[in-house]
Amino acid sequence: MKHRFGICFSVLLLGIGLAGCEPLTSVPAPLSFLKPWLQKQGLMKVTARVPVSSDVAALELVTEMVRVVLEKNPAEFSDPREKEAFVGSVQSMMQGASLEGLYNGFIHSSSYRRLEVAYPGATPEALDVFAEELAYLELEFPEPTVFGEAAAKPLIVLSAGELESSGAPEKGHVIPPSESRKNLEGLKSEYKKVFAQASVFTLKRVLGDEALRVIGEKRRVPGGLVSWYPRWAARLALQKVDFGIPSRNEVIEEFHHQWVTHVTDDQLSWEVLNRLHRLIGAAQKKLQKA
Repeated sequence: MKHRFGICFSVLLLGIGLAGCEPLTSVPAPLSFLKPWLQKQGLMKVTARVPVSSDVAALELVTEMVRVVLEKNPAEFSDPREKEAFVGSVQSMMQGASLEGLYNGFIHSSSYRRLEVAYPGATPEALDVFAEELAYLELEFPEPTVFGEAAAKPLIVLSAGELESSGAPEKGHVIPPSESRKNLEGLKSEYKKVFAQASVFTLKRVLGDEALRVIGEKRRVPGGLVSWYPRWAARLALQKVDFGIPSRNEVIEEFHHQWVTHVTDDQLSWEVLNRLHRLIGAAQKKLQKA
């Protein structure tokens, strides 16, 4: 069955926005608070007989990002500031904003830092999954990153002036790998120690940042992403975690190989980030329910 992101989702990923799509004719009931804004922007018809579900692509995508990254349900927002931020994100997507840019806006915000502070620690299973996936990512570099204690703490949110004077916050340093750091288990063990007390939201942020670094490195090498992504996606599918739509759960490398050759860099970035956030989220919830 064709996923209802449909044609408009493809248009979004090309950075064109929703200019080529008809105005929305319906909004999911839980997101009805968006209707006045959508009507004002000319993006929704006041009355219509036949809903066009594919035209809610931007709403669905931003909703997925909020659910997966922030672990929140936009339909349950009560704070006007959260609703305003959500609407702003939808508007950005409709105007052609990049998925990676939207993600970075979520993950490096003061509101995300509040989540890191409010939810200290992670379940042992979430920590184990995080350390293993981080090790897999770091082994894609010539020399894996050594993370210091500061990397396991909540995000440091600096003002524009502070950022200009101090530069980007350091997350660690790189040293020649020892024998124990040349293999998956050695790195996994090291990362479990460093991040043992970290918030699950910190784990998600660090993993996402490092995944984007890997993607950036692979892009610099001809065929790098086409070679790496299918193996990576198929391996994660073996974890039997629901990644949102059936095609994401496919364990056959060839399927992912065919997919990655026909998508934009932006779409690929989100597919990687989506999987990692869902993987950590599932591990965190599994032990909490046990």
